[in-house]
Order: sequence, then C-alpha cells, then structure tokens
Amino acid sequence: MKKRILSVLLALFTLCTVSCGGGTSDPVTTTGGNDTTTAEETERTDGLPDTDMDGFTLNILHHDNSWLTWAKIDLVADEENGDLINDAIYKRNMYIEDRFNCKLNIVGVKQVSSVFKEVVLSGDEGYDIIMQYGLDVCGNIEYLSDMNNLGYVDFDADYWNPNATGIFRIGDKQIAAAGNFTLSYMSGSACLLFNKQIYDDLRIADDPYELVRQKKWTVDKFYEIAKQGIADLNGDTQITALDDRKGVNGSLRGYYNMLLAGANVRYFEMDKDNYPYFAIAENESSINFCQHLLDLATTEPYVFMHDDVTNVWDSMPSLGFEEGGSLFGYYHIFGVTNLREMKDDFGILPAPMRDENQDKYYSYTNIGEIATLPRSFDISRADNVGMILEAMCFYSQENIVPTYKQVVVQTKTTRDEESVEMLDYVFDGISFDYGVVVLANDTTNVLMKNVFRPKATTLVSTLTTMKSKLDAQIGTIIAAANEMP
Repeated sequence: MKKRILSVLLALFTLCTVSCGGGTSDPVTTTGGNDTTTAEETERTDGLPDTDMDGFTLNILHHDNSWLTWAKIDLVADEENGDLINDAIYKRNMYIEDRFNCKLNIVGVKQVSSVFKEVVLSGDEGYDIIMQYGLDVCGNIEYLSDMNNLGYVDFDADYWNPNATGIFRIGDKQIAAAGNFTLSYMSGSACLLFNKQIYDDLRIADDPYELVRQKKWTVDKFYEIAKQGIADLNGDTQITALDDRKGVNGSLRGYYNMLLAGANVRYFEMDKDNYPYFAIAENESSINFCQHLLDLATTEPYVFMHDDVTNVWDSMPSLGFEEGGSLFGYYHIFGVTNLREMKDDFGILPAPMRDENQDKYYSYTNIGEIATLPRSFDISRADNVGMILEAMCFYSQENIVPTYKQVVVQTKTTRDEESVEMLDYVFDGISFDYGVVVLANDTTNVLMKNVFRPKATTLVSTLTTMKSKLDAQIGTIIAAANEMP
C-alpha cells in the first residue's frame, strides 16, 4: 500500500482551496522578536501521480435506493440540482473523470445479492468493484479477490475507515473495504440525540457537549442524566411507554449494540496473525460490562423500556422522541435527517464511553453496502481501479463529508455548530464487528433475544453455548480467505 504524503502542489486537486493561480499557497511570515520565519502552508493531498488513463472506464455495481433504504448510498448524480449532497457527488465524479481522463460507469440494482454470483460466474469482466450488503460478504468469499491486488490504495488511511475496513483484513487478505467514496457507513453510524427543550426545562447542570469534550460522557453519566427525563405526563402515578416520558427511545438491538460498541466491547477480536475469533465469551471485562447494562435495565427500568418487545429489531410502542416522549433518542445519522418536522430543537452526541479511561469514542454502525473485488476482476486494470478509488475516497473525505455534516445539522432551522463537532466524534469512531456485520444472526441477535430482551441471568452460559457454533463459522471464513487469489 502506498504511503500518503503532504504536498503544497494543489494543482492536482482543483477543488481544494488555493491562494494563488499556480496552485501553491502564499508564504506565511511570522515575526517573533528579531527573528522572521517564512513557512509555506501545506495541505494534505492524495499523493497520486498525474495520470492520463486515455478513456479508461471504471465499472461499479451497487444497490439503488429501492431496497437498501436505511443508509445514504448514492454514488452518482446526473446533474447539479441544488441538493447539497447530489451536487457534491456530481462535482466529485466530474473531477475524477477530468483529472484522469476516465469514465465512471456506476450501475444500480435493487439487490446486488440477486445477481452477484451470476455476474461473477459468467466470467464477464464488466464490473471492477461490486458493492455488497455487509452480511453477504463472507458468504460470498469464494467469489472474491484480495483487494490488496489493487494499486495505490491505502486501507489504513482515515478515509478508508480503518476501524471498519480492518475487520475485513483476514490474515494478509483484504476481502472488503469501507471507503468514504460512499456515505453508507457514515449515514448508518449510531448516535444519541437529546431534546434541548426538555434538557433546559429540567435545568440539568451538565453541558452534554462539554462532557464529550472532557471524556466524561460515560455510560453511567448517560444513565444519571437520562433518568432525570422520566416523567408521569398523564398523572396516573405510573410510567407507561405510550403515555409518559422515558429516558431514551430506540430499538432494542440497536440501543444495546450502540452501548456495547461505544464502550469498545467487541464480540469478535483479531489475534496476533490478524484472524478473527469469538472473544467476548472469555473476556471478563466485556462480560462484566454486559452484566452492568443488564443491572441498569433492572434498577432503572424506565430509562429504556423494552419488556414488551417481541423482535430485537423493534422499538417498544411508545410516545416517540420526536413527540417529546423521551429526553434522549437512539438514532442512526440517516434517520436524523428525517426529523424535519420535530417541534423541539435537538443536539447530537456520540455513544457514551465505558469509563473515562477509554482511548476514544466508538460508533456502532448499521449494515450498508461495502466494496468488494469480484474474482472475475481483470488484474491488468488493478492500478487504474485502485488509483480512481483512492482519489474518490480522498476527495470525499475533504469535500463530501464536510457537506454531509452540514446537511445533518441543518435538519433543524436552528444551526447547531456543537453538533457538527459531535459528528466528528461519531464519524471518527466508526467501527465494525463480526458479531454485527458478518455473523449477526448467530451473535448479536441471539444475545439480544435470549439475554437482553428478557433481562435474563444466563449471560455467561448463553455466550458459552454460542461459542462452539461461531468458532466453526469463523474457521470456514478463515479457510476461504486463505484461498483467496
């Protein structure tokens, strides 16, 4: 993988800010005492060579918006129409095509899984990159090629989301990659919203934004504040989900996975050789944290109500966050943009940490589409494909991601600059876990259904039972990855 560099030559990146016509920045002179220091401002570039691809066409197959509706997956825009994201995507694609003298052929279908094997097995080299639904990737591993075959890509770069992309690096093989040329995983990342009106009415002393900045936004602090939002709105001396205010609203599986991921608890981890293994069953610290969440569910039953949920994907029927039915709301960023009709203003926060000793904030991310390299891939195209993807990811990080953050916070008429800052914590913490994005049915769904939903006392025995089946599944995935060309 290439090494990224810093450069002051911005001519290759025409849409970045430049301060003179030649593409380099003006010198900045600083004076201190009798010393005068001249330094040139530097800006990060993608470091790619100036390449004329002579009309090369990059072919990408992905989902359209008719099935995968819970994330922002647009990769192409036909023209500028005034929509900020549409126009940013259009400018990016035009920039790439002009810069490399290439074409982007991006085709959308309802469900890639319905045509994936047929496309690969046909031997047709028509698609260089196929965007698969996250849960399908490892099931189709025998039809994939190692993405390390691509030239010029740096999967450790921030715009490739290494905490997410990294779990798809099995041994020395890269089976998929979550680059920011798609907003799929940014839009699917989890956060907490808080109702500013209720927060102010309750005169809660803690500034939530400052708690985040000072790394004091922890699970215990979250519960301490959330329970202050509980209120008997109809005056019948009891708290019910449909009529009264809770601490937080959200789906059962999503809520607890947000807290687990936010606390850096992993169902699966990587061993020293970069192979995944089911880790939580033998991790005392992770088990203790899960038990802590179960204890909180028992001692603070009205913070998050889920006793009557019959499906781990469901939220308990209740007075919703947007209707003032809770102080906090669990949302994915894509859902935040749908709150345009909410009466009260709200702010955005990352998932809380386990404790103040945690290194950073982490974000549970909903399943979207992720880039894979089909086995029918033509290796002679590797350098051009990699170069274009790298440039698209870098451009998106520098231009589309800031635009997306503005779109998210402009959901409300009152601009909230603090929430823009909070989105940095959310997006910087995007991470994947095999127990959520690869083997969800036999991992998180089992744990939520059998332990968290009933608030059961069988945590350890359930994890132990899960382990043998999951170990076998992971063994099959590892064996297939080792055979990947």
